[in-house]
Amino acid sequence: MQEEKILGFTLQEWVEMTDCEEAEDVEKALDYYDGDQEDEMEELLSCPHRGRKNWKERGIIPRFRNITNMVVEKSGKLFKDNAPIIEIFDKGSKQPNQRATDNLLAEFDKTDWLEFFNNLDSTTRLVKTAMTLVQFDPIDKSLAFEILHRGNSAVILDPTMKHVMALIYQTSEADKIETYRIITLDEYIDLIETEDAIGVSRVTIANRIPNPYGIVPVAVFHDTRTPRTGFWNKPGMDLVSINELYNLHLTDSEYAISWNKLPTLFTNCAFDDSNTQLELAVAYGQKLPHYMASESSLIGGPSRVIQVDSQGVDSPFIEYKSPAIDIKPLDEVVTNWIEAFGHDWSVRMSTATGGHGSANSGFQLIVEEIPNRELRQQRAKMFSHGFKRLYKTIATVLNTQYGREILPIDSEAFVEFGQTELPTDPIQEQQTWDLAIRGGRASVIDYLMEMKGLTKEEALAKALEIQQLNSQFTTVMPTVQQLPTGN
Repeated sequence: MQEEKILGFTLQEWVEMTDCEEAEDVEKALDYYDGDQEDEMEELLSCPHRGRKNWKERGIIPRFRNITNMVVEKSGKLFKDNAPIIEIFDKGSKQPNQRATDNLLAEFDKTDWLEFFNNLDSTTRLVKTAMTLVQFDPIDKSLAFEILHRGNSAVILDPTMKHVMALIYQTSEADKIETYRIITLDEYIDLIETEDAIGVSRVTIANRIPNPYGIVPVAVFHDTRTPRTGFWNKPGMDLVSINELYNLHLTDSEYAISWNKLPTLFTNCAFDDSNTQLELAVAYGQKLPHYMASESSLIGGPSRVIQVDSQGVDSPFIEYKSPAIDIKPLDEVVTNWIEAFGHDWSVRMSTATGGHGSANSGFQLIVEEIPNRELRQQRAKMFSHGFKRLYKTIATVLNTQYGREILPIDSEAFVEFGQTELPTDPIQEQQTWDLAIRGGRASVIDYLMEMKGLTKEEALAKALEIQQLNSQFTTVMPTVQQLPTGN
């Protein structure tokens, strides 16, 4: 019996497309971002090259902190402020197509589109390339979006390497059973991969239906640049790497501290075989302690004494010792490394990691945050291109589902993100305006317009109101006509 093939690939080969080194990197990065780091830490500690030998037997406990999420959420995010402005323009038109714009926004309002795009934004920032799969919910009569990435999907491109001709992605995962879906230009094909008792996997077709759209309904989004070759950008594993380093530092530091908390017992005597362990106990009402037998598994500690045999020992001794470990310098080194990595991602990490650094003024903070604003502007341009591709896909899906033109397929979508408000020092900012006004480089009208958002007419009226109010408490007051108005 000839094995089933789709576009020249067997079912097993299709499934294997989703399993490669880059896919593992993406899954690992997302695990760190989502906080699923315990299993990753246990695997790291068990690594023969980077781990800690016999770490479980030695009492080492995996510790971790989500540096990955901390950096990504502060690194040029696009949807953390107000919703962007979305408009549809017909080709050659300088005015938006209001009907198409309203139709698109009405379809978006049926879904949790802001929450979805916020997750898409974070995923794209971390793994550098992500896709939006556009589907239609026939029950709710609404769009349904899904995030795909290299960790759960694979694509086949046309010869120009620009258009997706086929897609496979994982739809579910359970014990020894995984399901996948293949989308080609012609059909949807659902697969089931099962594993028998001896670990041999088998892939079969569960269902196949015609593709009503004639396209693979996905749109790709890139973080800050398109890949030089191929379809996927490399994921940001440097961030995962520094998170691993920090987790190891936390784990090692706690283990080092435990030596000081539980020092080792040293003696040149032999333990008494008859009654190796005695526990010091004070009964209620007695002033002096007495001794009572204790389990031999206990080896010293608070409120306990050890009975030893010093026969034949010239100078018997017993003491608890622990290595002198100064953790603070090591902690400072790791913290500085994390700050440097944060700078690579346009994030100021000094306070986020518990460091000592902080901005001394609003202007210093602005200078430190400028790279993040520039990154956000760059990412906004890339997202705008991705959204143009997404609009074409959405238009095809909606027009097909409704059987009429909901969105003009030849039009283009434009997304405009607002500027991020940077934190400033209000006192120093006020002093700067006072100096500019006294020096004749600005006016009260300028201040009211720029800082309070007033129009020129509103600013003039407000200045007159202030002047009249202040005239009750001072004898000399310049009139509004005498106020410098600037340029």
